[in-house]
Amino acid sequence: MAHMYEREVCGVRMYAIHTGPYIFTLTPKNLIMKSGIKTFYISTLVVFASLSVASAQLLLEDTFGGSATSNLNGESATYFNTLLTDSGGSATWLAKTGTEGNFWADGSLTSTTQGNFDGSAFLNIGSYINDSKGNSDALFKLSATVEITGGSQSGRFVSLGFFDGTMLVGEAFFTKSRGLGTAIQRAVDVDATNYFAGPGSTNSDDPGDLSSGSVTFSILLDLRTYNGIDDFGTVSFSSDGGDSYGFSYTYKSDYSFSQIGFSFNDTPSSAQFSDLSLTQIPELGTFSLLSGCSALAFILVRRRRR
Repeated sequence: MAHMYEREVCGVRMYAIHTGPYIFTLTPKNLIMKSGIKTFYISTLVVFASLSVASAQLLLEDTFGGSATSNLNGESATYFNTLLTDSGGSATWLAKTGTEGNFWADGSLTSTTQGNFDGSAFLNIGSYINDSKGNSDALFKLSATVEITGGSQSGRFVSLGFFDGTMLVGEAFFTKSRGLGTAIQRAVDVDATNYFAGPGSTNSDDPGDLSSGSVTFSILLDLRTYNGIDDFGTVSFSSDGGDSYGFSYTYKSDYSFSQIGFSFNDTPSSAQFSDLSLTQIPELGTFSLLSGCSALAFILVRRRRR
């Protein structure tokens, strides 16, 4: 989905074409208004070619390509950036096992003993996010697809989110307020809340019924303006993979974002998790903007000579 807004670069009022959090191009407004759509496309391509693409940096990923008979506990994520390991993180999953709820290496969750049981599977990501607070690139996107595939009793759910670093495999995100930005899919979703900014189950929102089929959640953690005094960052939620974000919450206290993963409550008989990723979204660098200005100047001079 593309968005357009105005921005001033090198003293020129411009349109910014923003396609998600990954890339954007800059084009002079007067070229669009006076020169027609053809010039708009040409100038956009020239400027885009001169700019460095601001692409998201992958921090971790798991495609859950393991066996349905091997425990997820002790398995390694498909990809785990050294930035995380250097800050104390680990690519090894910690996950609940047993009849009350078992996470498997293929991303599935099963249980043979039904009841009010809690459990989690998570990765420790160290201090990397916490160390990035207040930096211009402290924007993080956590995404995964979740689906309850069996068991439709009320109260059962599965979730994706950030944890505070003290999570245990026999707990859920709301246990002792461990969760810090949690999106959940409920087996029965009637006027229920699905987004929890945290800590735990506080600061919630109801985005509507998300119980049907699979849901691709994205949780956007923005700590770029963090100062540790009166600005502690924001968290936003999406149920369409990040194409649009609805509920957003501004944190009122300082929290530690040291784990990411999944939780369940009142174990569904089966569920499936897939396509887990954590990415960091950088800003466009100053050098790229200067390169873009040079390309814009070239375009404007060429048009005036004609």
